[in-house]
Amino acid sequence: MFGILIGVATVVSAVTLADTQQVKVDRAFDQQRASTVVIAGRNVPESGFPEEGREQVLSLSVTAGAGELSIWRDNVAVARAGASDTTTVVPVVVADAPGLDLIRARSTAGAAFGQAPAGVWLGQDAAARLGVGLDLDGGNRVEVDGREYDVRGILEAPPTYAYVNSSVIMTRPAADAALGAGENVRLLIGVRPGSAAPVAAFALSALDPGNVMLLHNATPPDSARLPQQVGDQLRMLGIGLGVFVGVVGLIGVANTLAMTVAYRIRELGLRSALGWSRRRLAGLILVESLLAGALASVIGAAVGLLGLSLWCAGQGLELIVDPRWVLAAITGGVGAAGLGGILPAIQAGSISPMEALRS
Repeated sequence: MFGILIGVATVVSAVTLADTQQVKVDRAFDQQRASTVVIAGRNVPESGFPEEGREQVLSLSVTAGAGELSIWRDNVAVARAGASDTTTVVPVVVADAPGLDLIRARSTAGAAFGQAPAGVWLGQDAAARLGVGLDLDGGNRVEVDGREYDVRGILEAPPTYAYVNSSVIMTRPAADAALGAGENVRLLIGVRPGSAAPVAAFALSALDPGNVMLLHNATPPDSARLPQQVGDQLRMLGIGLGVFVGVVGLIGVANTLAMTVAYRIRELGLRSALGWSRRRLAGLILVESLLAGALASVIGAAVGLLGLSLWCAGQGLELIVDPRWVLAAITGGVGAAGLGGILPAIQAGSISPMEALRS
């Protein structure tokens, strides 16, 4: 029954932990609600997002900047000019200065973005892969999709936008000329946390009132949905682990009861000789299995809750227990024990007095 005990303890612990952590998760995500609205379009003209629409969006009291940060191509071959052995595949990002300011990207070498003649900028990881150093006075050049460009600077982006560090960053005119239309054209809008939804709705109408650019709100989900998703995933993990351990316990129950029946063959044969029916003999073993499973399940639930209460006390958290999950775990443990006892019960019911005497 040890497997049943561990299985129930696992389910109770993991599910209760998810409920307990839900409050902490809610608080954490509430501090990280979407502060950037992402507007994406499938038919944005070469000139980019209209300036008049941007100004309308920026006129809102809850906005703090708007700029382009498009993933123009996901995979483009790039190499240091004249060194084909450095060829690597990286994304090409199209940006403007307000967009890079919005994500807090900074220049670590060379010119600030856009403040130099035509050329490209490299994310710091892409520069390292290509062997382009911080000293850009030596005329570093790279080939992007077969075209040569001067490297004007190296940029570093924060972890939230880590893909920029592995990218080639270009201006929109340069990307249009070299690569054609972009794959994922996006405008980023800085907003006050909690105002992402209304700002996104306003931006869609202000930027594209005729729905020509086929704009849509591509803002990642914020704390309205993510905490629930995290809690659900924790619960599913606990249930999955508990079911796995429970199946192992079920097999252990069946094996233990089968051995018990073999050891008690004389007792069962004697009961049969005294007039016990096969059904009654099978019922005896099955009831014993269910009782043992119930005991193991209750102990397992108690052990799980005790362990969690100690952990919560150490973490300064308030233990939150949903009785429905505890009851469901105990019921599942008893059910697993019952299933494991069916075959041994059938075996016990088939023992005859003569077989018992021969043993």
